[in-house]
Amino acid sequence: MHRIFRIALAFGAAAVVALPLGLFLAPDPTGFTPFLYGLGITAVLGLPALFGLRRVSS
Repeated sequence: MHRIFRIALAFGAAAVVALPLGLFLAPDPTGFTPFLYGLGITAVLGLPALFGLRRVSS
């Protein structure tokens, strides 16, 4: 599996889970705070997923 595809898959899947969580955890009419929460949760979920994909594909 190509490296860029692994990165896109890991962080894409994490973003699909994290962005609704950001909206749920930080309801803000401007949308800025939920976006930041979503980015933080994406990083927290995406990095372990990326390392797991790297280990599985090796």
